[in-house]
Amino acid sequence: MFCCIISALVIKAEKMRDSKTGQFTKQVAEDRFWEKVDKRDPDECWPWLASKDHCGYGMFWLDGRTIHASRAVWQLVNGTIPKNINVCHSCDTPDCVNPSHLFLGTDLDNQRDKARKGRAAVNKTGFGKSGTKHHRSVLNDELVIAARKAYKSGVYGAVGKLAKRYNVNYQTLMNAARGRTWRHIREST
Repeated sequence: MFCCIISALVIKAEKMRDSKTGQFTKQVAEDRFWEKVDKRDPDECWPWLASKDHCGYGMFWLDGRTIHASRAVWQLVNGTIPKNINVCHSCDTPDCVNPSHLFLGTDLDNQRDKARKGRAAVNKTGFGKSGTKHHRSVLNDELVIAARKAYKSGVYGAVGKLAKRYNVNYQTLMNAARGRTWRHIREST
């Protein structure tokens, strides 16, 4: 009896994979995919219920590799995704896999969509957060202006003394003093 059960499982597993490549067939991949989705009304987000990456995007094994669930659903529903193209969310919910909430776009399209929706403070380049608005900022406008004045004074070690006094990394402050970073700050002279 036990042998019959095992052989039945092996036969079922063999039917799930392509005999030549060993990859899951499309039908099996679709079945595996949709059992991991909380399907709701067509206009609502459909949350991914299985594994997610550190940013909350669903992860799915398809065609021999792990990809974002949003890319997987696009491929299962619409076909291949062109090279260097992203699957973007109109709903801005990382774990949503509702095909009607997804669209294709370049990195630039995705950044513009993010800025248009107010999810990014826009700097002079049109993207990203700059200065004290950035979540990892350790400098402020006044310290950058002081560092630039110290750097321009030509006094050896002046920027280093400021870095030590304000307990910030020397190279971080020196990059701001030289204008490599914090370019949006113009000192008043």
